[in-house]
Amino acid sequence: MRNDRGQTVSLSRSVCGFLPQESTPAASPGSPAPSASPASPDTKSGVFLVKIKRREANIPVIEVTFNGKQKFEMMVDSGASRTVITPAMATALGIVPKGTVQAKTPNGEATFSLGSLTSIEAGGLAIKNIVVPISPALEIGLLGHDFFGNKDVTIKQDVIEFRSRS
Repeated sequence: MRNDRGQTVSLSRSVCGFLPQESTPAASPGSPAPSASPASPDTKSGVFLVKIKRREANIPVIEVTFNGKQKFEMMVDSGASRTVITPAMATALGIVPKGTVQAKTPNGEATFSLGSLTSIEAGGLAIKNIVVPISPALEIGLLGHDFFGNKDVTIKQDVIEFRSRS
């Protein structure tokens, strides 16, 4: 990210002290060649497009696939250092919480249970083996910088573009 003076500011370390996982293009055997349509990766150019389903309080909501099979709507939160899921998502994914983490939130400090995921994918962009906080206060999950922090993000009217940095 660049600050108001044009200097590059690293967002690689979250407020919780965790580093983002490595992002990789999602591979699915037998899938058709990439196209420029929303929710299709253009891995040659490093561009991943995800259709915006709707907006909640002007924040884009997209469909995200967890563990390669279950899809949930998530808010793309440029202010969230971590991806955070809801208790209902954790239950549906069969996550057994292991451990807790203290985090700073807009409402102050809070303690969250932690759960492990094998993957998170949207528009062909995926990260693997990630630990996520589970927030009882959320009704919809938040997709944070641990997912897209090493990409340039452009929010358009009906699509979000995650672009690899050169």
